[in-house]
Amino acid sequence: MGVRNPDEKFATAFRCSPQPFTLSTIKEDRYIEVNDAFVQRTGWAREEAIGHTTLELGIWETHAERFAKALRHAVELNLLSPVRPMQLVDEIYPPGPVLSSSPMTGATMK
Repeated sequence: MGVRNPDEKFATAFRCSPQPFTLSTIKEDRYIEVNDAFVQRTGWAREEAIGHTTLELGIWETHAERFAKALRHAVELNLLSPVRPMQLVDEIYPPGPVLSSSPMTGATMK
């Protein structure tokens, strides 16, 4: 009998993945759940990681470092085009540097 419930499918994939997977809050990047691969890769026990942030555990030094790594990974997977620096000049927003990226058209996941 196979897993039919989408929540069960997700939970099974999350737990059984050989890749480290985590669920964390967006604002603080506080771990809600981690899988066994995360435990093996980082050396942090599940109970030690859950409830703590990536910064508290020393996984990332700064939020900016984490964001940059996630952005590079998205570009590598062709989810985003390469990020290009631009100068923004607009009547509503003050002039200043921004990063621009857009979804790739026709990208496929392998």
